[in-house]
Amino acid sequence: MTQREVRRLNLTVDDDCELLIRPLFLYRVERRRDRDNAMASLKAALDGIAEALGVDDSRFIVGPVRFSTGVAVGFVELEVECVRRPASGLQMK
Repeated sequence: MTQREVRRLNLTVDDDCELLIRPLFLYRVERRRDRDNAMASLKAALDGIAEALGVDDSRFIVGPVRFSTGVAVGFVELEVECVRRPASGLQMK
């Protein structure tokens, strides 16, 4: 999704929200995969998402990398969810 598409859809991220991102890599062929390299391959995509949403990527919490097979053409699906930050400071009674 491009920054233009994000603007057109009027997508916004609340200030008290961190973004949980769950990557799912779908491959044509089943074989052993390296999770660290899979995560590293997402660097540019995550930077683009941060820029399109107008947020700093330090607000991203990347969930476990998952793999699946059986598709005609490989691709990566990113599920993005807002996770509310806990209230800052301690509350004493």
